[in-house]
Amino acid sequence: MVIKEPGRKACYLKQGYTKEKMMDLTVDESGSPCLWAPFSSEPVDVQVDYQVGDITKGRILAKEVTNGIRLPQELVHFMRRGFVMQVEVKSVDPDVDLGSVKEQEFSLLGFIAATEVLNTDACQE
Repeated sequence: MVIKEPGRKACYLKQGYTKEKMMDLTVDESGSPCLWAPFSSEPVDVQVDYQVGDITKGRILAKEVTNGIRLPQELVHFMRRGFVMQVEVKSVDPDVDLGSVKEQEFSLLGFIAATEVLNTDACQE
């Protein structure tokens, strides 16, 4: 879904879920993919492992996360070429339990068309 909110200069992309504790995948105005969920009420460091089909995989460490994690911007290039992205989020501290799902699969069908809309005049002010 491409969203243009009043007061925002550009559109953003969101793949959301209504099921409780699921992560949402967005591509923000700067073109960076992000994961959103109620990860923790207190800031926590997390390890994020991601894989786009058999195209690419990687790992990042996100510090002091509560509800949002920015993934590497270059990942969008691979997301445009893939069909599925798997994500696993783990707390670096084994004593801290995250408030969302730890593993999730995102469909990337339609991702190319949605990201192309982000670059149209209708999405840029």
